Formats: sequence, structure tokens, C-alpha cells
Amino acid sequence: MKIHTINNQYFQLLKESYPDRNNYITHRYMLPFRLPVHASTYMVLEDIVFVFLQRAYNKHYANPDVGFTGGRLKHTIVEATQIITKSKHDNIHDYMRKKPNVTDLHHSEVFDKQFKVLNDFCETILVSKNFYNIDELTLNNIVGVPYYRLFEVKGEQIKTNSEGPFFVHNTNLYKEMNEYKMNMSEFNSVINNYKYVKQNPYFQFELYLQKGFKSLKEEDFNQTIVLYQTALEILVKKVIIDYYSIQNLKKESEIENLKKDTKFKNHINHHFKKMITNLRLPNELLIIKILDKYLNEPIERRHNIVHEGRSYSREEALENSGLVTDIFNLFLYDIHQADKNNYIEYLRNLYTDVPDINGISIRYNTKIN
Repeated sequence: MKIHTINNQYFQLLKESYPDRNNYITHRYMLPFRLPVHASTYMVLEDIVFVFLQRAYNKHYANPDVGFTGGRLKHTIVEATQIITKSKHDNIHDYMRKKPNVTDLHHSEVFDKQFKVLNDFCETILVSKNFYNIDELTLNNIVGVPYYRLFEVKGEQIKTNSEGPFFVHNTNLYKEMNEYKMNMSEFNSVINNYKYVKQNPYFQFELYLQKGFKSLKEEDFNQTIVLYQTALEILVKKVIIDYYSIQNLKKESEIENLKKDTKFKNHINHHFKKMITNLRLPNELLIIKILDKYLNEPIERRHNIVHEGRSYSREEALENSGLVTDIFNLFLYDIHQADKNNYIEYLRNLYTDVPDINGISIRYNTKIN
């Protein structure tokens, strides 16, 4: 099998970090979606070389006469290469030679490392670029069986020591997203902001917000409701804990108890609303009005989904997602209008852009201050 990483010697990008090592392993597999990059794009993250290849299919093999709705079906093939120690190389080589259909722990450890980094990279694209065709990667949604090659480099000689299938245990939403390719500026921006995005204190909130929007576009209305409420719970808890900590309003023991408290309504009624009032936010009354509307019925839907197996419609999912989005956007808008203090400055530095809230004024027939 042709390995682009070897043929184009992309593995040499790792040599500078590990000049005394000569053993490499490449894993090659197909993603269940297409990454928005050009064919043969490569990058180095966490001491791993990733090469992205693109494949397109014109025929639908279940029904060749019809083809695919919205254009060709496209997938990204990934080649992930790591430089490894000789002992790890020998352990993998010996085990795969004896039991080629079973994965050993050394091999799994190497595969899992690159797979996690790629997953983090995909999540970074989802959060920063809003590509909703990208999903969380699991071992179960890799297309087919991954392929591996264990090789050694001495001077200009490249020797393959073993290769074969790597047995792991165990969508196209919009044509425009399936066709989009990030330009180099966008691509480099994702790479440069990789660690910043992952280390953002509100990353989990942003991630669940984007996953909720993705589920809405996929018309998975129950999942939309669950994910948007999860995002709101993460946001409210994080906001009130940061507020108390930064403003030195509660003892450390009290904050630790608050972190353990899982009563969402209590977070809103006894902490979040009071914080909004104490910060003298310009649209305090409207934020509380939207919160009360959410607490009236929409908040119960996730409980009914999880505990009663209820199903909800597009309209109900849109109501939940709309209320959560309005709460966040109006809160953030007010943070940029409020009198400065340490906490206000903290949030402004995290969220430098002021959200557009014109739609909120129309939806609630209220003038925004």
C-alpha cells in the first residue's frame, strides 16, 4: 500500500525533536466525514505528523442509479505517524508477527495517543470554525479497519519491518460544508489557536453549544434539547463560581461545596439571578424574564427525555435552543456594557466580540438598553 507520509518523507518533520531515534509507526484510516482541508495537507501536533488525503465517491453502491443526494460522498483518509523508541518498535513488531489479528497494549497506546490528538483537533475546528459535518471521533465510527506500517530509517534507506490491519475494538449535512476547504490562513489559525481553544475555561460550554446546533441541523430534536441544556448548566455553574472566586465573595470551602452542587435550578435562582442583579447589568430584567421562561417548562424536557423516554418536536427543540442562546448572548452583551470590575474584565478578555442582540429585542418585544 502506498503511504504518502513515507513517499514524501513527511516523517522527517519529527527528526529534529528526536534526532537519536530511527523507528516510526504510521496508522492509516478513513474518517466518517470529510475534514475541510486540501488533499495532501499535513501538520505536526503533539509530536505527531498528520497527512490528510481526500476521497470522493460518485456511486451509491446500494443504488448505483441514484447516486448521493447533494453531490459526491466525501471522506478524509488520515495518515498519522509517530517516532517511537526501538524497544516499543520491537515489542509491537514481535507481538503483531505472532498475533496479527489481535492488538497488543503497546500498539493500542501508540494508536490511542494520535487518535486523541486528532479528536482534539477536530473539536477545535468544530468550535472555532463551526463545521457541523465534523463529529466526535470514536473507535467505532472509523470507516473500515485501520492499516499500520512499522518502519525504520537509516540514512536514506527506509525499511518496512511489519505492516497490516490494525484491529480496533469495537453525513453529509450540507453540500457547501462538504465542499469547503480552509485556506492556509484559516488552517494555520486553527493550528496556532489549538492549545488556546482547548485551554479556554469555557471550552466545554462552547463545545456543547456547537454540538447542540449540529444536532438541531441533523433534526435530532431530543439530542438538541439535551445538549443545549447541558451547555447552559455548564455555563451557569462556571459563571457563578468564577464570579465568587474573582470577586472574593465566598470562602474557598463554600466554592468547593458549590462545585459539588448539581441542583441546576438552585444555581439559577439563588446564585445566577443574584449575580446579575449585583453586577447591575443593563438588561437585568429581560435576562431574568428569559430565565424564568426557560424554568417554566423547557427545563423539564431533558428530564422527560432521559427519565421518561419522551420525544419532542422541532418547535420544542427550537424553543429550548433559542432560549439558551438568547440567555448567553444577552448576558455577554450586558457584560460589555456593565461597569468594570475584576470579573467583568475577566469575561471581556475571554469574549472580546460583542454579540448581535437585535433579534432578541424583536422576539421579546422589548427595547434593549
